[in-house]
Amino acid sequence: MVVNQTGTMLPINSSIGHIFLKDLMEPRLFQYLKIQKQGDVLTLCEVKLYEAECPVGTFGDKCSNPCKCADKLNCEKVKGTCISKGCLPGWEGASCNKSCGHQHFGSNCAYQCHCFTNGSCAKDSGKCNNSRCDPGWELSNCSKACSFPHFGDNCRDTCHCLNNSECDHRDGKCDIKLCEAGWQGISCNYVCDHRRFGINCSSVCNCRDNTSCNATTGQCNTGLCDPGWLGNSCDKACSFPHFGDNCNDICHCIDNSRCNHINGSCDRSLCDAGWHGDSCNDACNGTFGYNCSNKCHCDRDDNCSPTDGKCLLGGCQSGWQGDNCSIEVLPLSQDQPSTTAAVAGECQPLL
Repeated sequence: MVVNQTGTMLPINSSIGHIFLKDLMEPRLFQYLKIQKQGDVLTLCEVKLYEAECPVGTFGDKCSNPCKCADKLNCEKVKGTCISKGCLPGWEGASCNKSCGHQHFGSNCAYQCHCFTNGSCAKDSGKCNNSRCDPGWELSNCSKACSFPHFGDNCRDTCHCLNNSECDHRDGKCDIKLCEAGWQGISCNYVCDHRRFGINCSSVCNCRDNTSCNATTGQCNTGLCDPGWLGNSCDKACSFPHFGDNCNDICHCIDNSRCNHINGSCDRSLCDAGWHGDSCNDACNGTFGYNCSNKCHCDRDDNCSPTDGKCLLGGCQSGWQGDNCSIEVLPLSQDQPSTTAAVAGECQPLL
């Protein structure tokens, strides 16, 4: 056998013609062997294959490539294709010779790691190189989304969405954009501010002396409401014409106009006849009419109607007459006829 350094067959003279021999020189793996004649006559004497199949766990040219199949053994000997169980963690492709792409790991690179600020992770285990997950993810390989109702960094925060609806595992935003009673914020993870309660903390409790209330129900901690308010949550204004503590007071504004439900002050700043005071809830005493500007002249001050001055019982004081005792009887002189003067109420002529 004569072979040059490249393994090319060289002719050898013999009595029957030229003989060409080919030696592989080094171990080779063939899938096909092609024999082609040179000249007019082809005489094939013998073909011998001296190289055995690649050892278990290797494949390819000179059996130099290790199998990267899940069992590390069972791959096809020419191309390395895994026969049964897929690739080792960190590899993918038919021959399991392609490393996992960015933020992917595991067998066949089927899993994704969510490392902080788009960081990389180990191709086999998925452990983040910066040892920190993006918000909304947990486990050492940052591959598991936070379980509801948790969200955010290391899944430490809790969302409180209305009717226990789902929230985004990354930022906690509620799917229906409404928080359950007692909570507020984009992620519904902040308790209501002072004196606020209910869904999205949209209601206000008016508790006595600026005290707090339950953020969920609005019930005042002291059980007492500010003047002008009623209800368990002190969120219902007194109905007109009531005002003040427990809405026990009544305002008497001119022409039945409205008054403030807290302090009773009239919108038009005028009281109805028979009433006076800042809240128009003080009845005239010894006086009558608008703003109690007229003096009563009944035989007793408490016997006078605060509205029109008419005596409720009995009669007028001495020297006064008329329906509301508003006509003064002037004293008589010896040579002057009787005279009356209208002081208030109906006008009377002077005689």
